Amino acid sequence: MDWYLISAFIKEEFYWLIPSLTSFIFTLVTILLIIYQARWQKIEKKKNFDFLLHQNNLQETQICVDLMEKRLIYYQCFRKAIIQVIRDAQSDGINLQDFRVGTFGIELYFGEDIVELQEKLDSMLKEMWKVSMKVNTPNTNDQDNQKQSASVDSQDAMLTEFKELNDKLKLSFAPYLDFSKYRIKD
Repeated sequence: MDWYLISAFIKEEFYWLIPSLTSFIFTLVTILLIIYQARWQKIEKKKNFDFLLHQNNLQETQICVDLMEKRLIYYQCFRKAIIQVIRDAQSDGINLQDFRVGTFGIELYFGEDIVELQEKLDSMLKEMWKVSMKVNTPNTNDQDNQKQSASVDSQDAMLTEFKELNDKLKLSFAPYLDFSKYRIKD
């Protein structure tokens, strides 16, 4: 091969050879950039998917925590109402009102068993309030003493019911407050 011929060919054909080589180089660079971008997009897609999966797991965990917190508030409202009646051996309108306000919307978080328990406790609190008012009313004659004695007996019977309900309360709420099967996802 003669270098002289090659250099003459390059000199004569220089006007089209440089643009062709430049186009070839730019084509190679473009292909390499496309390959790099495709790899980068694949990696970012995986990162985004992992991030979205993590966010979904966090949201599920937050929903579970919020549900448990709300259920515990309702449980504590039940406990507070019952313990106040047992402690004071009477009920009043404030206790009944606090219970009704505290258990408003309970059917959204519990099944029919707890809703029925709420209705039962509400009626028991109302009845205990009526009995407490009769017991605390001053008596003026012998007939009032007999009514008050009957009211005291009724109050004792209701206190026994409240104590039984207090013992039953934890078992009734147990399925709703048991989150032991729930595991926080990674």
